[in-house]
Parts: sequence; structure tokens; C-alpha cells
Amino acid sequence: MSTAAENKATIQHLFDQFYGQRQTQLADQIFAPSGVMHDSMQGDQMLTPAEVQQGYQAQLAQNPNFQMTLLHSVAEGDLVAYHWQIAGTQPTGQSFSARGMTMARFDATGKIAELWRVFDQYTMMAQLSQVAGVAGMQGGPATTGRWKVTTGGSDDTDWSSSSSDE
Repeated sequence: MSTAAENKATIQHLFDQFYGQRQTQLADQIFAPSGVMHDSMQGDQMLTPAEVQQGYQAQLAQNPNFQMTLLHSVAEGDLVAYHWQIAGTQPTGQSFSARGMTMARFDATGKIAELWRVFDQYTMMAQLSQVAGVAGMQGGPATTGRWKVTTGGSDDTDWSSSSSDE
């Protein structure tokens, strides 16, 4: 069984070599033969070295200057949590960046067997103008629209934006 320090070093290796140096052939050394990824946007998916390699190669084909940067990582036992940033330029010339967090669980052989991933896809889509009404948004709600916070009780709150179009 690998140690927390070894698992953390594997994540660093993933970012330095697999993503940074584009050594996608390393997928077999880093990922277990059969794993699962729990993704906040795409749900649960099978995670194999071949799928990871093919997915990253497809990303590079679409965005040749695509970069993944490891910002922080912490390890405990067979888990490593890490904070990362992606950046790139679409073929249209539009650039994007977003941050996310992943928790990796390592198996007894020291390979990644399970991932839980969340990232700010909304910000990335807004930068690429794929989300209506959010272009130029910086950390706050759009200037039009309504949100209703539902708590399940009688204290539900209806929050309206500062400029109402009613």
C-alpha cells in the first residue's frame, strides 16, 4: 500500500508529466485498470487509463495550448485532494480559464482508482459566451432575472435582482 506522501507525489507527477509534458502514455502507471469518476456535471463514469489518455488527447486536439496547473494538494491515507486550474484558447481565438477541485482515492497498488471532481464550468462557459446573460459577469448575479431560494419550509425567500424587468 502506498503512503499519503507517495500518493501526493503521484498527483504532482500527473500534473508535471502527463498534463505538463503531455506524456499521455503514463496513464497506465497513474490510473488503475478499472476505476470510476464522480463528476459534478457529468455524473458517474468509468475511469480507465485508455479513457483518460484519449480524453486528454481529444482536449489537446481541440485546444493545442490547453494547460492544467496544480495549485494545491493535501493527502491523508489513500486520499489526495487537489485544487487545479485549466486554461486554453478555443479555435475561435477565445481564451478561457477555470478552477476546480478533485479528490482522488488510491488503490493498494498506488494507482488512482476513484475521483470526485467539481469545477467552475459556468465561469468557463461565460468566458466563451456560451451562457446567455453572463458575459462580463464578475462574481455576482446577472443584472436581470429572479432566483427563489427554497428551504422546504414556510420561510422560502424570493430574491430579485437589483434591476427588475417586471
